[in-house]
Amino acid sequence: MRTVWDFIRDAGGWGLASSSAAAVSFAAGVWEHARGRPLTAFTLLLLGVLLFCVGAFLAWKKEYDQNRTGPQIVVEWNCGQGWNPDIATIRNVGPEIAFNVLIESATSWPEIAWNDSKEIQSITANGANASIEANLGEQTIEGANLHRRVRTLFHTSRFKGRNSIEIYISFSNVHSIRFTRTVILRRSLGSDNAIMAELGKLKVLGRVSDLRS
Repeated sequence: MRTVWDFIRDAGGWGLASSSAAAVSFAAGVWEHARGRPLTAFTLLLLGVLLFCVGAFLAWKKEYDQNRTGPQIVVEWNCGQGWNPDIATIRNVGPEIAFNVLIESATSWPEIAWNDSKEIQSITANGANASIEANLGEQTIEGANLHRRVRTLFHTSRFKGRNSIEIYISFSNVHSIRFTRTVILRRSLGSDNAIMAELGKLKVLGRVSDLRS
């Protein structure tokens, strides 16, 4: 999470020292001159808050736009046959390298977690990939941790009615901005034994240095 100072610096810098702020100040001056009296303190405070909100949005947008031409993480899910484990292939289809790629332990199901998640140092650009063994565990009511494959989760009576599960992959771009990509795993429409991986939301977490502070 960003520090308060960094947030104020970014949001204030964009909102209060931008050309938009200058235009608003000019308009306020024209308004005061036309009316023949100054704006009230409340009005000035309201304008300051609105400009700060605009600055907060622009600061966020700057970080988000930095990844529009950066790494783009997708996942291909291969169901293991027999006793073979499922394999998750993480592919970077963007034009820039992805750093410190990590499947987070938490999933959208509170009973299911990714066990022994391993961080990948980097995945180069334009279709390069890294494959890892999918190691999902179910926390039972009795407190045991059972190894599960995704396709078996949807056939378990405990999870009856659930048709998809979300996993979260975090990574950094060359500007040291950290992101989390949501990946939705669901049963294939054509086969109960196949799992489809769909892209979900991309969330901007912030600068790596701020997240560590």
